[in-house]
Amino acid sequence: MDWLDVYEPSAPVPAAAVLLLHGSGPNERDVMAPLANELTGLGAVILAPDWDVHSDDLAGRLGAAAEQAVRFAATRQIRRLVVAGWSAGGSAALWLSCSQPATFSRLALIATSLQPIPALRPAAAHIVETVFVTGSADHIVPAADSQTAIAELRASGYRVSHVVVDADHAGVIQTEFDETRQRCRPSSDPAVLEAGGITARSILGL
Repeated sequence: MDWLDVYEPSAPVPAAAVLLLHGSGPNERDVMAPLANELTGLGAVILAPDWDVHSDDLAGRLGAAAEQAVRFAATRQIRRLVVAGWSAGGSAALWLSCSQPATFSRLALIATSLQPIPALRPAAAHIVETVFVTGSADHIVPAADSQTAIAELRASGYRVSHVVVDADHAGVIQTEFDETRQRCRPSSDPAVLEAGGITARSILGL
């Protein structure tokens, strides 16, 4: 598919399938490649779709991505499906988890304030195993915004584990922001790679 990348682990039977959502930049699935590769090293298969927060059919695109994840997991006999989203993708991941309650067994929210996405109609809360990953140096989603989002989730009944990594907004997914291109690119900084490794293990609950 020209809008969905699949990252395969070397394990013959992947431990989990992860639907991994990028942030608000339209159709930036490539930004998630470093984190996706880190996750494959932990034995998971990753599906990273393009999506656009401003699309007229955003719900349809996210639903199609979830459908592909379900089909892929079924063909590979993978029983554990995780939905994870970075930045604005966190809001989309939460919406998917709630709108398709029978699909995902774990929800990973990464460096997000969980601001509602206008194109997505609110869905009733669906309580699943949830992890919230924040960067200690994140100035895009400050700690106070993360704490507010976590408190709101817990007030709704979610059991949220909170993981803080030593990184900024881009670093939590093993990237750095390129001012010239105005988008994230893979980082080679050992500290950033270590931070992203913690994010990956947190997504899978390891």
